Amino acid sequence: IQGSTATDFLKEAFWLATAGGAEILDIPVGKFKKGYKFDALLIDPHVPGSNIPNYSKGDSIEDFFQTIIYNSVRGNIRNIWIDGIMKYSKDNIV
Repeated sequence: IQGSTATDFLKEAFWLATAGGAEILDIPVGKFKKGYKFDALLIDPHVPGSNIPNYSKGDSIEDFFQTIIYNSVRGNIRNIWIDGIMKYSKDNIV
């Protein structure tokens, strides 16, 4: 779309992959809202061998979010919650 930026496209793609997709499928996930299920990943950008560069004060939060989305790998996942229950923690197996 003319006038759109890469950040605009990333925001739209992320929304479609989370709250937007859930909305279309009528699944209560993807929003911090009463009655919605909490499914989430905690990404650790500081693990050894991470492809995620350190956040710079000159970067916008959108730029850093984009960096995390594009560069995260399995090793960056620290915790996983499904339906509000922690199912995985790198620190200890749940």
